[in-house]
Amino acid sequence: MAGSGLRWRRAHVATAVARAGLPAHAVDTFYARLGAHALAFAAGSAMPVVVGPLLRHAIDTTQGRAKVVWASHTGNWEAALAGMAVHLPLVAIVKRQSQRWADDLATRRRAQAGVALLPPEGSLRAGAAALARGKTVVALGDQAPTRRRGAVADTFLGADCWSDPSAALLAARARCPLWVVAQHWDRGVTHVELLGGLEPRGPAGVVEATRRATGLLEAFVRVHPADWLWLHRRWKELPR
Repeated sequence: MAGSGLRWRRAHVATAVARAGLPAHAVDTFYARLGAHALAFAAGSAMPVVVGPLLRHAIDTTQGRAKVVWASHTGNWEAALAGMAVHLPLVAIVKRQSQRWADDLATRRRAQAGVALLPPEGSLRAGAAALARGKTVVALGDQAPTRRRGAVADTFLGADCWSDPSAALLAARARCPLWVVAQHWDRGVTHVELLGGLEPRGPAGVVEATRRATGLLEAFVRVHPADWLWLHRRWKELPR
């Protein structure tokens, strides 16, 4: 079963990469990097991080003010969180991992990095409270939502999809910036980059910002195709 699951996942990845018009060798590079990240995480190895100049400038010029980070499963996500937490008081909205040992390890590592955690349930209210205290709230925006209600019809890497507007909605309600951030891996170093800064306002602004964030991530993935987590069922149909 494990072998057939792995083959299915590889077929899923290869199909998505081909549909996006990206080179087939990105599949092998993706799996190699995924394995390297997993081993480093499990072993607790040091994960060097460089915060890019645009992101560092944005951080330096907005210290003490609320921000929402539209984050993604790119590069080494855990390293990126720890790297940003050096410069920002982070509160991350994260799901529990299915494996208990992995969830315990991730929770411990994030706490050591100074990252506070919120579960997805009730995160809009709890995230708004954190923003009111001047915190930076990180929400992963590149996964498919759980249901169609409230989701944004979108396109990503060559196919229609549904996108989660939660990060843009948080920023709109708090009237604060929405930073679209992604990271790529190069020679053992995670580089965290600011792809764009958005200012969603009102319901139409939330939809527009969500789609723009998806578009910015797509442009990033086309440059760094091996650094996005292609295992996601990003294009699945959703229940109403």
